Amino acid sequence: MEMPLTPASRPTFVWDAAVDGWVLPESPSHVFKSGSCNAVPLIVSANLGELTGPGPLVIPYIIPAYIAMLESVNKQGCHGYVCIFDQVPAVWRNEGCVSVHGIELPYIFGDWDDSTGWWTSMYMMMQQAGAKKTNPGLGAIDRNVSEAMMGLWASFAKTGKPRARGVPDWPAYLVNTDRYLNICDQCVVRTGFSKVVEQTLP
Repeated sequence: MEMPLTPASRPTFVWDAAVDGWVLPESPSHVFKSGSCNAVPLIVSANLGELTGPGPLVIPYIIPAYIAMLESVNKQGCHGYVCIFDQVPAVWRNEGCVSVHGIELPYIFGDWDDSTGWWTSMYMMMQQAGAKKTNPGLGAIDRNVSEAMMGLWASFAKTGKPRARGVPDWPAYLVNTDRYLNICDQCVVRTGFSKVVEQTLP
């Protein structure tokens, strides 16, 4: 019988990439801190539930790590972009669920209608965030969010600037403006990425 994870029993996840001296001569965190990474644009993204819980993986300390990455890219003359993903299908949202680790993937890859069966796997993660029904309640809003994300990521891959129809201009991240794109039923540019965790916790 599987025991539910409580805040006291939830494991703390601390990991980094495997430094092998060949493919990765140094840890990614050291590469970004030292500024020795390639000068290319960067997108970093976190799901709101990963920052605040409840869910199977809560990693609020990722915010300062992302800011360090973005600052490193900026120093090399490239642009970095950051977003918070907070879309949850209607049924699960009504059950009080948050955007747990991994829920953004079916949106990025166009599975807004569960054509791949990925959402069955997602339900196992969502149960720990409060989901009771296996059917998430996918609908037109989920399709719109998926199309926006596919457009943003495709544009970024092609041009280095994420743009999509119906999405406001996504500004490059700067510490002094602290702006990010919040992706939910509507995409909105907000200020306060460095304080997202403080702003959302009760």
